[in-house]
Amino acid sequence: MSIREIHIKSLKLQQGAVLAIALIFLVLITIISISSIQTATLQEKMSGNMKDRSLAFQAAESAMRDGEAHVRVLLTGIPAAATACASAAGYCISAVNNEPQNWTVVDWGSSSTSTFEYGDQTLRPDLTKVSQQPRYLIERAVDPAGGGVNTRPKAGSCVSCPWSTGSVGGGSPATVFYFRVTATGFGPRGGRATIQGTVR
Repeated sequence: MSIREIHIKSLKLQQGAVLAIALIFLVLITIISISSIQTATLQEKMSGNMKDRSLAFQAAESAMRDGEAHVRVLLTGIPAAATACASAAGYCISAVNNEPQNWTVVDWGSSSTSTFEYGDQTLRPDLTKVSQQPRYLIERAVDPAGGGVNTRPKAGSCVSCPWSTGSVGGGSPATVFYFRVTATGFGPRGGRATIQGTVR
């Protein structure tokens, strides 16, 4: 057998090897590419959810400030509060004993009549980048130790403060009214955040 015949035979044995190796590399590159795309998509979703929650929380904080400003208006007259928050117009008496917490039973929807919408009472402009305007609920605190009375006695030195009633001269306690504001904000993609604060 001549050298030329050996060379031709060797070439015949190697036919298709490059194609097979190229296909293997192509499959590997495809798998790596798909994995990278899936990772990037997941990270984008996570980032979007974090942004949505952040905007919802910021909206809730705005509603909280709005509710606190509303309470300061209420404090000038201390109007009577409804006993059933679910049917109240955003202002009611807080739950006592084993009653369910009011913010769990009221409607937080955009057309709710049991919560206040951001800006309705304070005339602040609507927020942008939210799926719906944030809402808040004002509860007048009940002191269980005081027999369910809606006030809590507290000694103080402020006679003319709008939130206190009664005489504080000579050591007599003034009656201080406490209000709880529950605010719920909504993100652009449906995220939701709820925060609470106390005002007196």
